[in-house]
Amino acid sequence: STWDKNLIRMATNITGGRYNVICYIVSLWILLVSKFLNVVPPFLHMFIDVIAIIYVGSFQSLRFFTEVSKKLEPNQKPLTLQNGWKYPFFATVFLVGVYYAMQYMGKMYVNSFLIVYFSYIGTYAIKNWIDELFGSVLYLQAMKSMEAPLLSRLRIKMSRYDLIVYAISTTIVMIYILSRDWIANNICGFAFCLYAIQNVYIGKFKTGFIMLSLFVLYDVVFVFGSGIMTYLATGVDGPIKLLFPRVTDHLYSLLGLGDIMIPGVFIAFCLRCDLFLYVKKEKSKKDATLLELLPPNSYTFPKPYFVGSFVGYILGLVAATGSIFVFNFSQPALLYLIPGTFIGVLVTALKRKEMNFMCV
Repeated sequence: STWDKNLIRMATNITGGRYNVICYIVSLWILLVSKFLNVVPPFLHMFIDVIAIIYVGSFQSLRFFTEVSKKLEPNQKPLTLQNGWKYPFFATVFLVGVYYAMQYMGKMYVNSFLIVYFSYIGTYAIKNWIDELFGSVLYLQAMKSMEAPLLSRLRIKMSRYDLIVYAISTTIVMIYILSRDWIANNICGFAFCLYAIQNVYIGKFKTGFIMLSLFVLYDVVFVFGSGIMTYLATGVDGPIKLLFPRVTDHLYSLLGLGDIMIPGVFIAFCLRCDLFLYVKKEKSKKDATLLELLPPNSYTFPKPYFVGSFVGYILGLVAATGSIFVFNFSQPALLYLIPGTFIGVLVTALKRKEMNFMCV
C-alpha cells in the first residue's frame, strides 16, 4: 500500500524520546570539548554528529503523519517516481549555476548572495529546531498565545514565543555571518539537515532507490568528472557543510550537508515503513483504530529496516572516510553512503523474505 492511503498520526512519546535527548547531550559535549580542548579526532566528531542528526531527524519525522486519509497536506505530499527525479535535477542546475556564476561574476558577489539566502532559510530552520526542542514546555506553550506588545502596536501579529525564538535564531545566524565561527556554521548545518529529514517524504521504496541512485551519479560526475563539487565545497562561503577542527593543525575536515540529508531522508522512510508494518501486523490481530494500534513509545516496535539502512550508512561512511586516506584525494561520499544504505535494506528484506515489499 502507498503512504497516501495509510497514514499515521504520531504522538510525541514515539518520536525518539530519551534517546533524542542523549543524542543532543553527546553532540553538545563533543562540540564543547572540540572548541575548548581540541582533543577530539575530527572523524570521531563527524561520526557522532551524523548519527545524532539522522537518528533524531528520523524519529521526529514520524509525528507529521495524519490519521487515515486519502491525501496529505500539500507540504507533506510524498515523493513519487513522477516528481522524485526533480531533486537531483534541480541540485544539478543549482550546482552548475553557482559554479559558472563564480567564474564570470567572481566569488565575492556570489558568496554575498548565498549568505543572504542561507541566512534567510537558516533563521527559519533554526527556529524550527528550537520548536522541536522546547516547544512542548508548558511555560513556552503559554507564551504562544500572548502577542508581542511592541509588534502588536505596529499591527504585526507575532506571539512572544515566536519573537524570542526568531531573536535567538537570528542571533546565531548573525554570529556566523560576522565571525564565520565553525560552531555557528554547524548549528545552521544541523538545523538544515534535521528540517530536510523531517519534511521530505519518500512514497515508495522504488522511488527512493531511483532518486538516490541519480544522486550517486550526480556526485560522481561532479567530483570525478568535472571537479565542480570540490571547487564549490571550498569556494562557497556558506553553511553548506559541517566543519570538524583537526587536532594537529588549525584546519578543518568537512562533510557536505547533502551527504547527510539525502541518505537521511531514505533512512527516515525506512523507519516509517517499520512502523507501518508493525501497525499492519497489529491490525490483523484485532479490529481497532490506527491510534489504538500505535505502540506506546518508540522502543516497543521492531525497526529492522531502519537498523539495516542505518548500519549500512555507517559502514558506507567508514568506507568513504577510509578511501580518503587510501587515495589521498576527495571522494564522492554518496558513492559509498547510498550503496551501503541500499545493501542494508536489501539484506534485511532478503532475511525477512519481504523482497516483494520493496517493489510496491
